[in-house]
Amino acid sequence: MAQRSRTSLELPLATARRFVLDAQRFPKRAPPRRPTKGEILRLVEHLGYVQLDPTSIVARSHLLVLWSRLGPYDPRWVDELLEKDKQLFEYWAHEASIVPTSDLPYHRFLMRRYPWERGPYGVRIRRWMKRNAPLRREVLARLRSDGALPLHAFAGRSPSGWTSRERDTGRNVQQMLFVLWLQGRVAVPRRESGRRWWDLAERHYPPEPKGGALSHRAGALGTVDRALQALGVATERQIAHYSMSNRFPHVGRVIERLTSEGALTPTTLTGGRRPVKGRWFVRTKDLPRLTSGEFDRPWRRATLLSPFDSLITNRERTETLFGLRYRIEIYTPAAKRVHGYYAMPVLVGDRLVGTVEPVFDRRRNVLQVPQGHESSEEAGERSSGAGVDRAVRGLADFLGADRVEYGRRFPAAWRGHLVSGPLGRRPARASPVVTPRRRGGLAPG
Repeated sequence: MAQRSRTSLELPLATARRFVLDAQRFPKRAPPRRPTKGEILRLVEHLGYVQLDPTSIVARSHLLVLWSRLGPYDPRWVDELLEKDKQLFEYWAHEASIVPTSDLPYHRFLMRRYPWERGPYGVRIRRWMKRNAPLRREVLARLRSDGALPLHAFAGRSPSGWTSRERDTGRNVQQMLFVLWLQGRVAVPRRESGRRWWDLAERHYPPEPKGGALSHRAGALGTVDRALQALGVATERQIAHYSMSNRFPHVGRVIERLTSEGALTPTTLTGGRRPVKGRWFVRTKDLPRLTSGEFDRPWRRATLLSPFDSLITNRERTETLFGLRYRIEIYTPAAKRVHGYYAMPVLVGDRLVGTVEPVFDRRRNVLQVPQGHESSEEAGERSSGAGVDRAVRGLADFLGADRVEYGRRFPAAWRGHLVSGPLGRRPARASPVVTPRRRGGLAPG
């Protein structure tokens, strides 16, 4: 590692990769004990968001994201943090997500302004809301008088149709609730069988502090710092699209200002198989740790990643840092899939060595893994196979599965390490993730 000047840093790619894993809170070794509810909260507060997704072929994505970092935990704690403690809530980050209540001032910036877009979509939303003002008043009145309600409680109410080529044709109440949710007028107090219940936000969000709303300047500065806290090292574009940053315009100007003031340090990544393009940034206050030698030592943990994990949601960044070209094939026709419907990247040490495609057969209580594929940069690394098996069995244990069954489509270098069979005796667990009560979802209803 070398500093070219007092304001620039050259960082080996391997060191940057380990620093990123640390920033995303991946431990070097398997956690020695079961995490507490407080550790779950602190993790979400650090990351800023955990994305929701309705797919549950293995388990809900937000549960997998937490498990990848914390190891086995009681998923009921997530429900408690959302419903009882109200220290987490559902809102929009860059997608529908679980976010910490401590970040509510940042999210209120969007709530006050939505729909702020000046383009066709913003115009369309504002016109639609004006046409459907009676529906808005009726929805809010029903929630005020009756309390929390599911979507189907509003059946038959569709005065003026909302149409979309994508998914919302004719779903007027659903669209109204979605807009009111983004505006901070309604909230999601709980879910039942995976479906949202809606209520007035004032019953679930803490009141705005007496000091008033977060200013644009404070919000922009804060979200850039928060993004780099979770990303470790990143480009301007990566910072601008992480979590809440995209709702504050002119992130580039904020980055330049923080750089000129010495709060951020421009960084060049070196030592990769191919030159790493672009200017990257780290927080200057992180330099003592980054240059201490702590990240010269390898990681030893093995785990699997949800396709919606914040470590890999930026595919270009994933390929640059880890050498894995990863694409979600959920929406790809079955005949054209290569890696599988729900392929999960495998993290072994500080490398993404490839993907596996797990499917949880809940009827038989078996984790099936029909196929796996190596990363092109990891091909032939025989040490990876044992890590892949360790990661798969760790997932099976978290799900409460009795056994693992591997298929035949695996790299030759992995096959000798992948052993189908029972998991063996495990200590009793309070709540296996076989049928999690909370089911995250992307659709507004």
